[in-house]
Amino acid sequence: MQTLPSAIARQKGKKKQVADGQGATISSDSGLLTHENGSGINYGSTLSVYGDATTTPQNDQAEASSAPSPFRALLVPRVIILMTSYAFIAFIDMSSQVLRPLVYSTSVTLGGLGFDPYRIGMIMGIWGFINAFVQALILGPVIKRFGARKVQIVTQINYVVIMALYPLLTLLARRAGRVDINVWAVMVVQLIFQMSGGIAYGML
Repeated sequence: MQTLPSAIARQKGKKKQVADGQGATISSDSGLLTHENGSGINYGSTLSVYGDATTTPQNDQAEASSAPSPFRALLVPRVIILMTSYAFIAFIDMSSQVLRPLVYSTSVTLGGLGFDPYRIGMIMGIWGFINAFVQALILGPVIKRFGARKVQIVTQINYVVIMALYPLLTLLARRAGRVDINVWAVMVVQLIFQMSGGIAYGML
């Protein structure tokens, strides 16, 4: 430890230069935590030791403005309506998608259509291929012509039709004792209405 008065004076002078932002480097003799007067050094600031000191209020303000908004600020009517619509579409669409293979695979006597896995896979594969082209080609023009709000209302009403056609499929199959032309016709109509599900997601 240096006790000479000249050494102590040099050490205090170096500490003062660092505090004022005028020192080029921090000496090994300088204290790490305190100024000459005992106040703490803010090592997290943008204080420069190369000749000029920069202030941090702008940086603090930028960080505050870039902070994420609280969750409560997102609970506005517009966002609530959007999320409610999405939740309804997701729920009814999943319900419809789960019922389809169940109804298709169940035997006619138990209320289904009695399809084997190969036929169910072919039906869903062909429908998915056609549906991809429909979404790519029709979605944009439909939104431009009718508007997103009107199309959203129509597509959600379509789900009522989709769900109502399942009992009709069961009834027709039981009456005929098999899958006849009437059952196939109702299936095609139902699958066409089901394509509106992708359009409904695109409206949100």
